Amino acid sequence: MNADIKVYGVSLIVVLLFVSFILPSCSAKSSTALGSTWNINTERLPNEVEADSSVAALIANYSLTIGYDTANWYGDQTTVSNIYQAALGCNDNGSISFYIGHGDNPWFWVYANWWWYYEQQYCIYDNCGNSVFDSEILSQNWNGSWNQFVFLWSCEQGDTVGGYQSGSGKPYGMPFAWLRTTSLSANGYTDPDSSGLAFLGWHGDAPYLTDDVEANVEDGCLKFLNSFYFQALLCGHNNSINDALDKAAFEVWHTDFINSPLRHTVWWPGYMELFGDGNIHISDYSPPDVAVTNVLPLKTAVGQGYCMNVSVTAANPGGWNETFPVTAYINEIPFQTQFNLTLTPGNSANLTFTWNTTGWSMGNCSISAYAWPVPDEINTANNYCTDGVVALTIPGDIIGQNSSFPDYLVNGGDLNTLLAAYGGKLDGSGPRPYNPNADINNDGIINAPDLNILLAHYGQHYP
Repeated sequence: MNADIKVYGVSLIVVLLFVSFILPSCSAKSSTALGSTWNINTERLPNEVEADSSVAALIANYSLTIGYDTANWYGDQTTVSNIYQAALGCNDNGSISFYIGHGDNPWFWVYANWWWYYEQQYCIYDNCGNSVFDSEILSQNWNGSWNQFVFLWSCEQGDTVGGYQSGSGKPYGMPFAWLRTTSLSANGYTDPDSSGLAFLGWHGDAPYLTDDVEANVEDGCLKFLNSFYFQALLCGHNNSINDALDKAAFEVWHTDFINSPLRHTVWWPGYMELFGDGNIHISDYSPPDVAVTNVLPLKTAVGQGYCMNVSVTAANPGGWNETFPVTAYINEIPFQTQFNLTLTPGNSANLTFTWNTTGWSMGNCSISAYAWPVPDEINTANNYCTDGVVALTIPGDIIGQNSSFPDYLVNGGDLNTLLAAYGGKLDGSGPRPYNPNADINNDGIINAPDLNILLAHYGQHYP
């Protein structure tokens, strides 16, 4: 898309906070988001400018969250001078930069060494339509600062790493211009080098984010960009660039990056290229995150009016100390909450909940648990976990006639099962293996009180 590159990026998080944090000069690690509105066909693409702005805001918001000094220069502030500043790393080491807008790769006749050469250069555009060429970036006074990761969503800027023209010796190539090296793997995804640098760009035409690069996925590129920066920045402790590419592609197209429409498509002529080291992390940030990873009812049958224990594993996969409540549910109805569970990052705890079935109706019951979200938690999909079905049945109903699951009938099969476990203890110290279903009164031992309960209900059935 030579003069036709527009990104549409809308995200719930973007809407929450539109960041326009202007930095006349940058210190510490810097993140710049640039975007040109020049030559956008607003009649055909009425939402493109707003969409571009939201993508820049998303990146800026995430960057601020993880501690980058952030410049959102989308629109009027995407000037030639600010493009130069971003390309030079904002006078810092290890910065990241994003640009969205038109790109081109024109050819020029160049006279050098008493001869004319026909050579190709690469350029992007500022918000007024002024071109910024690769060679012009490389001609800027470089003070040694550098970008670690650059993403140019623009046509042709991922065609080549670049180098020096064989005729004139003039430098060319946007990866070379922004990363200041030609020693980059030509495929940083499948064959990452050890440079610690990465450049993402489009080989050939780049799509608008409202262009569908595959059937049946609307605004796929928009969704991909939002997911990629979420994974690379807000979950950067766990995700390299390659990881973020894969997870974003899987979220949108249910495949990894290399097999996604960004690399192979019959719907779009260009494809995305990664140069350098796809194994780098551009963030060490782990967002707040709590989870329930396992729910285990200790019985498959519990007699009506008696109690049953449920084991719940709660975890803190995030990067912060967290204190939070966990609630256990029967058929989506809460029966117990444990408050003020405190976990440090990466740790988990096993909690025991006790369900008193008094007043509950007989029938099969689903068991679940929920870790209540903590402040600033983004991923809440892992907060809820459900596992297993328990029969709330007649006291003494331990197994079914043809299976280990109870059949709502107390008969000889239940009696024989209890007698086979008689004396069994929860701590394993009894003479026989412990069968939790046979521990009808839930006191940790299978003995005479359990036998008497079963005999008192012998022959009963439900319904």
